[in-house]
Amino acid sequence: MTFLHALATLWPKIKQSIPIICMLLLHIFFVFMFSYAHAQPPENGEAVEGQEEIKPLIVGEKVPDTFWTTEHTVLENGQIRTVNLQHIKGKPLLLDFWATWCASCIKRFPQLDTLRTKYRNELQILLVNSEKTRDTHETIKSHWNTNVKELRLPTILGDQYITQLFPRYAIPYYIWIDRNGRVSAMTSTVFINEKVIESFLAK
Repeated sequence: MTFLHALATLWPKIKQSIPIICMLLLHIFFVFMFSYAHAQPPENGEAVEGQEEIKPLIVGEKVPDTFWTTEHTVLENGQIRTVNLQHIKGKPLLLDFWATWCASCIKRFPQLDTLRTKYRNELQILLVNSEKTRDTHETIKSHWNTNVKELRLPTILGDQYITQLFPRYAIPYYIWIDRNGRVSAMTSTVFINEKVIESFLAK
């Protein structure tokens, strides 16, 4: 069973929920509008001085080399440190965008932690907290120690870079990147399960 087929088999479950369909359609609309706006040249040829343009990615495209080399502030095992993603390059990767005020995001953490443990030698799971969430390092660390201290999921704090590669208008939001660094899918929570993960890893 292919990864895409595994996603397709879950479609009937989505059909049962009209609100979810509406949200997905709205999300697609906003992504299209963002992509269109992003594709337009700057007015009067202006560009942001000293800042390299970051192109949002779509399914099928490979992440740029800077995806692996950019330094991030990461909270893991109660410690905050600065690292890049070179150490997980070449491994399947699942990104989970979240915020401390997103109850549905937090609710999924135990499941993600279980999946991370089960597939620890095959799949990397990394949480991404965007700077746009307005969560501070102190807020996140306090929330972590109070609510999810027993979990071992690493999270990027105050992200500015990855968020530009994968702009989104609702969270939680998941990006699947295969071992070759190619974007395989962009999904909602409904696809976070063992069946889909095993199909993804079999690619």
